[in-house]
Amino acid sequence: MHLRRLILQQFRFDPCHSPSPNSVFEMGTVSQLPLYICALQSGDSLSTADDSILLMDNLVKKYSSFRKHLPCPETPRGTRSVLLTGATGSVGAHVLFELLNDDSVSTVYCLTRRASPLKAVRGSLFERGLLLSPEQTSKVVALNGALDRPDFCLDPVGKTFHRMLDSVSLVIHTAWPVNFNLPLAQFEPHLRGLYHLIMFSLSVRRLEPAVMLFCSSIPTALGASWATIEEEAVDLNSALMGYGQSKLVGERMVSLARRSGARAYSLRIGQVSGHSKKGLWNDSEAIPSMIRSALTLRALPELRRTCSWVPVDKLATVMLELAESCSAPDRDAGPSRASDISGVAYVDDSIYNATEFYASLLLISGTFVDDNASAQAAHISNEKSSTWHESEARHSGLKVYEYRGKPDSDCSIETLDFVIAAPKEPVKSLPMIPKLAVKRIRSLKSMIKATV
Repeated sequence: MHLRRLILQQFRFDPCHSPSPNSVFEMGTVSQLPLYICALQSGDSLSTADDSILLMDNLVKKYSSFRKHLPCPETPRGTRSVLLTGATGSVGAHVLFELLNDDSVSTVYCLTRRASPLKAVRGSLFERGLLLSPEQTSKVVALNGALDRPDFCLDPVGKTFHRMLDSVSLVIHTAWPVNFNLPLAQFEPHLRGLYHLIMFSLSVRRLEPAVMLFCSSIPTALGASWATIEEEAVDLNSALMGYGQSKLVGERMVSLARRSGARAYSLRIGQVSGHSKKGLWNDSEAIPSMIRSALTLRALPELRRTCSWVPVDKLATVMLELAESCSAPDRDAGPSRASDISGVAYVDDSIYNATEFYASLLLISGTFVDDNASAQAAHISNEKSSTWHESEARHSGLKVYEYRGKPDSDCSIETLDFVIAAPKEPVKSLPMIPKLAVKRIRSLKSMIKATV
């Protein structure tokens, strides 16, 4: 953001052709940046969109060759093992907690890059108020591994890896860098990790492949021309930003894996909030950080959009119910599993205006003494994209402080980017149509608003 501010100071741009908030990140290399600046000054634009689609297509082709599963006779067992990634993150931690409370689960293998994996996993659960008994803790096998290797870089002898091949019946992949500034190319190691997990699910020594759940995201479809988000494949130009593009490539990989007989599914997940009872939303994310900044700034930006958030504990419950449903004997097994309906989209049934909600929070906290909460939410215009100058907020006596290269300690640079990139016109959440999910999941019926 500092570099972008310097570019705006040193170069003249037509208001219609100024660098986007993420332009420095989107270029990817230093050599691309001057070309981008010259193109904007001449009124042209680099073919970044076409380049991104070409790269997406190449990545799909690169990671689309999957082996067939070889059925193996199983040793009868009353319990099952699960391979989980991202257990130190919010979604992963709540999924792990639900798994450990399931008596049918004997072992949960947690892959992490942390040097002290068990300490990291237990710490993640503890800081979220997810307390375990000694018996539950004994189910956790935390492993320091790397998904960019087919064997996950586990022990040299390979005993752990082969034990996993003999026992794992469910793979849940929640780990993914949530960074909206990264270009698509920088997500390739994570796509390679997804590929290795799918290959693992097809390599287990069982009668059927392990069920594989890939946590995708609705940015894969936010650029689509649809009025709703359906449970089906979308065009490559439907994804926004490198993050959404990487998730869409992952969805394509999952869909192609199904043609090889994989029991793989993509879950298109919307905005995940804190626990339905405990709260504890990850305060490093844009929305909590922006709300916290109001304690210092005494104002909030006007975000012209609607909100529809899913509590993280409810999401974890839905994911495991879906996994249970997908683990049942599949009537369309084998090559007929080529259907692209491997995505599941859902939202919470409470949709409300973002600005009114944020202003209500300030009113409750005592920041405002005026009952006119909606009018108190100060708007930061897109024209002020590089800094927050101290200015009078219209229709209120509050002041908004602009970013001058030293953001307030309560408000991260990512949050400022989130506000700057906010559209001028009102934006509504695209309704998501979970037709298949509603039929399969008990909790979803009471949690979502489905237009079917």
